[in-house]
Amino acid sequence: MTSDIKEALDNLVEVIKQSQEYQEYVNAKAVLALDDNLAKKVDEYRRKNSDLQDNKDTLFDASFILQKQYEDIINASAARTFLTAENNICRIFQQINYKLLEDLNFELSTEEDDR
Repeated sequence: MTSDIKEALDNLVEVIKQSQEYQEYVNAKAVLALDDNLAKKVDEYRRKNSDLQDNKDTLFDASFILQKQYEDIINASAARTFLTAENNICRIFQQINYKLLEDLNFELSTEEDDR
């Protein structure tokens, strides 16, 4: 990585760290960490939810079932706040990636392209 790119990336990281979305994420993560049991259950939910994303064929049904299984966890105030804040940060990361790919005219091969 060139020094110009590294410097721009470091600047982007600092801007993200100063953003309201990131501050809310850090605060929500700290609050969730106060309840070790809830934090472990939220992590378990997040892992299972992430695994579902890999299987697009049954994503909707499986996601609905997972949400029902963890309903009491994801509806806990600290968990809901954390998951919402985490989702907001993930959206920022997606927007950054999409912007880079689009503006640099970079094409990724997908499974559908390989068929």
